[in-house]
Amino acid sequence: IALLSAILEFGRRKGVLETNPCRDIKYNKTRPDTRYVTPFELDLVVRVARERGGMYVVAALCLRAAYLTVSRPDEMRKVMRQAITPSGMEMAVGKRKKGRAERFKLIEWSTELRAVIDEALALQRTTSLYVFGNSDGQPYTTSGWNTNLRRLMEHARKKAEAEGIEFARFTLKDMRPAAVTDRVEDGDETITNATGHSNDRMVRQVYDRRKTKKARATE
Repeated sequence: IALLSAILEFGRRKGVLETNPCRDIKYNKTRPDTRYVTPFELDLVVRVARERGGMYVVAALCLRAAYLTVSRPDEMRKVMRQAITPSGMEMAVGKRKKGRAERFKLIEWSTELRAVIDEALALQRTTSLYVFGNSDGQPYTTSGWNTNLRRLMEHARKKAEAEGIEFARFTLKDMRPAAVTDRVEDGDETITNATGHSNDRMVRQVYDRRKTKKARATE
């Protein structure tokens, strides 16, 4: 809309248009995303994926790794073997402004993260450059990834229904706010480093999904 408005404003100044119809346009109100994926829901998806096998396990491990590393979808789906270092996972921070040098974050190894990455590599049929590659050793396309994940979530939904437990579908992008929420709740003071942001404003406003925020009494 901003680009169209600029074009029409140019036409108005040239006398081609009498008015700019984009002036004073009302934008649709957007609702902030409040989805919080519980550890139980993630565990259920991983359990169902292991029962199904194949590409479902790759998807589930990618979800788990995104949670453990507080990563964006593209950062995780396309993470390469070269990101694996003796100290941990060293990954480029996805978003950067034009002209700025690429920045990296290092997520130090935990027993769980090491196990997830090792299992993902063991599943690769080829010596893929990608940790969560497809059968051809290439990163999943967005459409291919979404199709596989939808099927996995449907299997998880049916499993939850059969067991009489609550479950709602989620996506790879939901892992980042889930991780931030859990870490903030646990008092993690390195959360800004984990997300790759330069300050905690974005972290607090967008990713923190806590419904109840605790604080100690003044005295």
